[in-house]
Amino acid sequence: MSKANGAIEKKDTYLQHVSLKNYKSIKDVEIDFKPGLNIIIGKNGSGKTNFINALNAILNFKYNDLLDTEYDIKASFKKGEIDFHAFVKYFMPNDLLEFDGHIGRSFNNENRLKINGEGVEIPENLNERDFLRDQDYYFLDILIKHGTYYREDAQFINLPLSFVLVNNGKVTNQLMSVISDDNRSMFIEVYFYRLNILLVQLYSTYSAIDAAEFANQVSLEELKIEILSFSDRCLRKINNLISDFSPIKGLRLNPNFIVIKDDIERKLIIANFYLEFLVDENWLTFRLLSDGTKRLFYIISEILSRDSLSYAGDDDLFIALLEEPELGIHPHQLHKLMQFIKEQSREKQIIITTHSPQVLDALGPDELDRIIICHSDPKNGTQLSHLSEKEIVKAKKYMKEEAFLSDYWRFSDLEPA
Repeated sequence: MSKANGAIEKKDTYLQHVSLKNYKSIKDVEIDFKPGLNIIIGKNGSGKTNFINALNAILNFKYNDLLDTEYDIKASFKKGEIDFHAFVKYFMPNDLLEFDGHIGRSFNNENRLKINGEGVEIPENLNERDFLRDQDYYFLDILIKHGTYYREDAQFINLPLSFVLVNNGKVTNQLMSVISDDNRSMFIEVYFYRLNILLVQLYSTYSAIDAAEFANQVSLEELKIEILSFSDRCLRKINNLISDFSPIKGLRLNPNFIVIKDDIERKLIIANFYLEFLVDENWLTFRLLSDGTKRLFYIISEILSRDSLSYAGDDDLFIALLEEPELGIHPHQLHKLMQFIKEQSREKQIIITTHSPQVLDALGPDELDRIIICHSDPKNGTQLSHLSEKEIVKAKKYMKEEAFLSDYWRFSDLEPA
C-alpha cells in the first residue's frame, strides 16, 4: 500500500553524485541522487545534518565552511554534465601577527572542473558560481532549516519595515538591506529583488524632473497602487497553492502601508510594510500564527520562490535541502505537506532529512531507490547508502502484503542496528 501520488518524472537537470571527505563526522562518503525527491533517514547523531550543511556549502562554493575538506560533485544538465572537484586546504601563515583572518580562493590548493568530460580552467577574475553561470550551468539551492529561520527582528515578516525610497531625487538602495546572508530566505530575497527593480523603473519615468520638483510630481496614491499590484503578482503562485496544503487561505501585503512625502528633505518614505495572513477568516501578522503554521509557510514559500525568478530557466539546477519537515506539524497536515513536496519534486530536486516514518509514505513501490540510509560507523564515521536490491524486494513485499512503508521502517530492519 502507498499514499504516493505517482512516480516522479525523470528530469535532465539534477545533482547526480556527491563524494565528501573530512567534514565533521564525515570521514569519507559518496552517494548518488535521483532527480526529484530523495529522502535521507537515520538515527540522531548519525550525521544527516552535517551532510546537508556540507552540501549547502558545496553548492554555494562556500570554502570558509569547508576547510580541510575534499569533495566532488557531478551534476547533469540538459546541455551536458559537469564534474567539479575541490580540496580546500587551510594554510596558517608563518607570522601569526600578520594574519588578518581572511580566507580566499588562494586557500583552495586543488580545484578542477570538467564540462562534458573535458578539463576547463576557471579564470582568476571569476568565482566558480559566476563562471558556471556564464557557461549556462546555473546552481541555485536553498537550505530550509529547523523552525522558520526568520530572526525575531526580521523586518517585513516579524516587524513592520520602513525604508527611504527616494532621497534628494535619487532612488536609495536601502530596500536591498533587507536581504542578508545572516537571515537568508529566498522568498524574501526574490520579493525585494523584484520590488527594487519595479521601484527603480517607476522612478526612471521621472528622471528628467528636477530633484526639488520630484515629490510634487509623483502621485503617492498611484505609487501605492503600483506596489500593491506588484505584491499581488509576486504572491500569486503562493496564494494559488498555500490554501491546499496549510491553514493559510491567503497572504497579502498590508494594504494600509504608508507612503510619506517629505518636501523639506526631498524624500519619499514607505512605512508599515509587512505581510498579512488569512487564517480562519482573519488577517493576522506572522507573529500571531501558530508555530506549525509558520513552519508550513516557511517551507512552502521557500520551495515556490524559485518560480518567481525571472532569470530561472528550465535547465537551472534548483535543489531544496529540507531538514525534518515534520517538526511541529500535525500528522494530517504533514500528509498534505508531503503531497505538496512530491508535486514540486516533479520540477525541482528536493533532498529531505527526516525522523518521521510518515514522510516515506510519499514514495511508491517503484521509488524505493530514493531512500538513503544514514548511519554512524565507529571506525568510518557517517555513512550513506541506498537500499540493496534484496532490501528493495523485501520492502515491496511488505508494502503489498502488510501495510505502509512507514510501518516497514518502524517494525523492520530497514536501518542498521
